[in-house]
Amino acid sequence: MTLLIVGAASVPLLWATSQPWALFRNYQIARVLGLPMVIVPYDPDGFLFGVLSEPLKHLLRRILPQSARQAFDMTLWGWEWHDKSAAHEGLGLSFVVVTPGLTRLITADPAMASAILTRRRDFVHPEVTTKIMGVLGHNIVAVILVSTASRRRVVAPALNERISSGVWTESIAQASGLADALLSSAPTITSTPPSLDNTTSTDTVPGLRAIAINVLKRIAYGKPMPYILPRESDSTPLPNADMTYVDAISLCTEMLLLAAFVPSAILPLPIMPRSVRRLGVALARLPRLTDDMLEQERHTNSSNLAQEENDDGGSTTAPHTIMTTLVRLSDEPKERDLHAAKTTGDDQVASKAQYLTEDEIGGNLFIFTPAGFDTTANTLGYAVTLFAAYPKWQAWIQAGAACFTATAPWLVVAAGQAPPLLRQPRSLPPHRHPSL
Repeated sequence: MTLLIVGAASVPLLWATSQPWALFRNYQIARVLGLPMVIVPYDPDGFLFGVLSEPLKHLLRRILPQSARQAFDMTLWGWEWHDKSAAHEGLGLSFVVVTPGLTRLITADPAMASAILTRRRDFVHPEVTTKIMGVLGHNIVAVILVSTASRRRVVAPALNERISSGVWTESIAQASGLADALLSSAPTITSTPPSLDNTTSTDTVPGLRAIAINVLKRIAYGKPMPYILPRESDSTPLPNADMTYVDAISLCTEMLLLAAFVPSAILPLPIMPRSVRRLGVALARLPRLTDDMLEQERHTNSSNLAQEENDDGGSTTAPHTIMTTLVRLSDEPKERDLHAAKTTGDDQVASKAQYLTEDEIGGNLFIFTPAGFDTTANTLGYAVTLFAAYPKWQAWIQAGAACFTATAPWLVVAAGQAPPLLRQPRSLPPHRHPSL
């Protein structure tokens, strides 16, 4: 028993003594760069800091001296958003944040940023990034370093200008649906402006997040969805209710951190909220849903190919999607190399083929969803908030959008009849410019 107590007590002691050594080692490495350094004596990526930083940040900011407060702020999530260019004005275009965990290179130098993004083998993703991005399989982000270049060459053709027209068309359709929904609900909302109990949502971000995910569903998976205001849609389904692949992937995208870090055995427990339990069910069903979806896609591709041959090479009307391209890029070289192996009798030909596995197809399909979802939704949200704060620019953007489409009557709105989404938000004073 005594030995057990001593062993248990030695674990945190060993961890505590390892932190100064790790900090000193990272400091020695960072010195070689010759850049200004900010020393932080704790790991901002650690569990304890992640749990305690938010509830204690206001207290720590009051009691810490200015230099320590600035260093603490640089380890908070989203500090760049609030700091803007203040850190670079004091430390220069590039500086290093040295911690016992990862050493962070912060730069506002375009040339340095370009070099970092180009030299992927020298500047690899940290483990936490690959864990989050690889939650549903290997992809161009969470891929083994040795095979990164070859895998990128296989995936790259899926992201070409052929999808741009589809993105534009679907974006117009979704934006028109949002505007129609807001205009149709305007009388109810304007009659009771202070109430928060309306059946429809006038919140900017949820409405635009719905647009972003619907466009991705159409472009990535070929599943067009009509626009529905968030609170007009059905309530959260039961955890074990039926779901499609698109439903499961959308749920994983919206709850990405839970899907990546919470063990799958804990998510479906009865004590969890209904949405979290449904996430656990989605993660358990996704392998089967992915196999079924890819099998259906291959069957559809075979049918379209047969139709093209019967039509003497005529073009098919099937929509172009990222999934279609990934499946084709995986199957065509696989079939070609297998045929070559049978013809030559050399089995090594097939083993050297560069094509995506089923796991990699599913992983890359998933990575395109969160990569385009939050970024697009947040950009739209802040843009519309700015237009609501500065109404004089609404006419400018309406005129610009009208130049590209002639089928959007909602672009011309009479004075005083603007959709609720574009009205002055109560929480944003007119004289303050929201952060970008």
